[in-house]
Amino acid sequence: MLVQLRLPLPIVLALVSSVVGPASTQRRPGLDTLPSLVPGQRVRVCAWEYGPHVRPRAFLVDEHQVCVAGELVTYEPPAMLRVRRTGLLAPVALDRERTFTWDQISHIDRPNGRNVVGGAVYGFSTALATALLVGLGEKAFGACGNPGENKCQSVLVRTARYSIVAVPVGALAGYFFTRWKRVY
Repeated sequence: MLVQLRLPLPIVLALVSSVVGPASTQRRPGLDTLPSLVPGQRVRVCAWEYGPHVRPRAFLVDEHQVCVAGELVTYEPPAMLRVRRTGLLAPVALDRERTFTWDQISHIDRPNGRNVVGGAVYGFSTALATALLVGLGEKAFGACGNPGENKCQSVLVRTARYSIVAVPVGALAGYFFTRWKRVY
């Protein structure tokens, strides 16, 4: 037995365009849209690599994605690019420079400022989650007193108390992290 739906045409067009629009923008750009990068710029290159990959509980040999952030040394768009690692762990890296062929590259990112606002939002969400968990623990273990009494604090009051510490710490942590913008 078939069910016949009678949807108005504007609703059908809105549903189709909400799926077709994002799907068409997610395709990988072709060779005609190569990014204009110059040696010396800071970039993050993510590429597919086949070989051993150490995970916390397993040693696997398969295809996996490798991301390298650093300074662009050589940039030859249709053929290859070379990145010199920079950052805190660069002196102890096994390979200081990585060369990627163009068919390995999945995407290239450039820095787009600091993530201070995102860090503050993460701090607030951490404060809210902690307040919810503490409130749930108090209710579950009977720390609020008898069922008729209400000695527990509100989640909003507890979130405000925790946010005094968590939001500045999150903003400070976000200052040390970089937001990246995809260019290829």
